[in-house]
Amino acid sequence: MKHKTQTQSRQRKRHSLKLPPWPSLIASSMVGIGAITIARTAQITATLPPNALLGETTVATKILMDESSWIYATAISPNGTTSVVGTYDGQIRILDLRTGLVLRTFQAHDDAISSLAISPDGSMLASASWDNHVKVWNLQTGTLKNDLVGHTDDVRAVAFTPDGTKVVSGGYDKKLQVWNWKTGSLLHLREDPASIISLVVTPDNDTLVTGDTNGMIHVSSVKTGKLLYRFKAHNKTIWSLAMSADGKTLASASQDRTLKLWDLETGKLRTAILAHSQAVLAVAFSSDGRTLATSSYDGMIKLWDAQNRELLQILTGHDKAVFSITFTPDSHSLISGSTDTTVKLWRNHNLR
Repeated sequence: MKHKTQTQSRQRKRHSLKLPPWPSLIASSMVGIGAITIARTAQITATLPPNALLGETTVATKILMDESSWIYATAISPNGTTSVVGTYDGQIRILDLRTGLVLRTFQAHDDAISSLAISPDGSMLASASWDNHVKVWNLQTGTLKNDLVGHTDDVRAVAFTPDGTKVVSGGYDKKLQVWNWKTGSLLHLREDPASIISLVVTPDNDTLVTGDTNGMIHVSSVKTGKLLYRFKAHNKTIWSLAMSADGKTLASASQDRTLKLWDLETGKLRTAILAHSQAVLAVAFSSDGRTLATSSYDGMIKLWDAQNRELLQILTGHDKAVFSITFTPDSHSLISGSTDTTVKLWRNHNLR
């Protein structure tokens, strides 16, 4: 298969997104403790109630893409009509979610695309890659607007600020960078103790949160780039972060197999869930805040009630790691991208 050839041909320090071998992904889970006081108010909960699979047959799935390259990154436009997919071979594909048709394909990077973000107004697309570049594109035309050069190793996460004026990036070089994407100027630069794998910006545009390979969460000012506080959240790499629409609850997903929910204002742990049998690679809030989705190296996607933390449904259909999950703006559907080379669209009654 094509992706095996790509892996073998790369002589760089590639290690399948730097994941360890399968056996070492199975790790014990602990409630986080950290540099700031974190109340031990939550217990790790069981994840497989007897009815967990009840809704599985009611899920309508549609394969949007079946490619020969692994899928690491997905994004959906604010109006819910367009999906963007980033592949292991550095290509970007833009799809019409209403028809499933591929509208545009172009070679965006020289290496795997690890993260995608669409601007709040839906006009721009930011892509981050293992080729050390962050690029900003016109989403409608596919025209390159700026190439943000500053990282010296894999860029692992990218996001627009909610006001659309800045792009934030973090990477394996331990650098957190805040850019004026229009001019290409670097506004803030900070080097952290460990590689940055995930990031998210609060809806009020004030706060930037990153997760690293040491299981630490760093909370910083968007305006100055300065670190406000940090705390130990997980025992291993934090692969994904998600923010509730009100900016009060932070969700973190880790290689230690847990999903954790935090009060962002206090840093206190609200809930810890042993979510999957292997590393949790992605987490997402639905736009209405009622549902959380997680995906894993075990190939499963799980839907959780964001209020009572109960498991609603297990979505099966991928047979390899699912690195990306994204809800549609109406909260009724989500798309997922996997190293099984497919992108799938899911709709069901639990996505309310």
